[in-house]
Amino acid sequence: MRAALKNLVIALGLVLAVFGAPACGGNATGEGGGDEAQIRALIDLGNSKNAAVCDRMTDRAMANLIGGDRATCAQRVNQSPANSIQVQAISVNGDTATVTAELAGEPAQVTLVKQGGEWKFDDVQRRY
Repeated sequence: MRAALKNLVIALGLVLAVFGAPACGGNATGEGGGDEAQIRALIDLGNSKNAAVCDRMTDRAMANLIGGDRATCAQRVNQSPANSIQVQAISVNGDTATVTAELAGEPAQVTLVKQGGEWKFDDVQRRY
């Protein structure tokens, strides 16, 4: 259960960026609401514990990390710790992004995909 909550914290951080940044304009360097700026905003919002993140997960993330439904996701968001995601690096390659981060002091790699012009959380891999 602890691992699932940690994975959710990462998911929260990344999935919420779309709510805090424009989805159009700018470039991949973060200027004018570009991809990197949207991803960083997603992480900031995830650190604030908002259940709206459940709407910004791919089906794969919802099934593999949350257990499949929005109600379970919202409950886990409510139980997750705030301010535990620290970004180390962001790499954007087309409609895929990789974020190297620390989650509550543990290394992780987070994958996002852009669907319909919005970044969505797709997967979390622990780095040991």
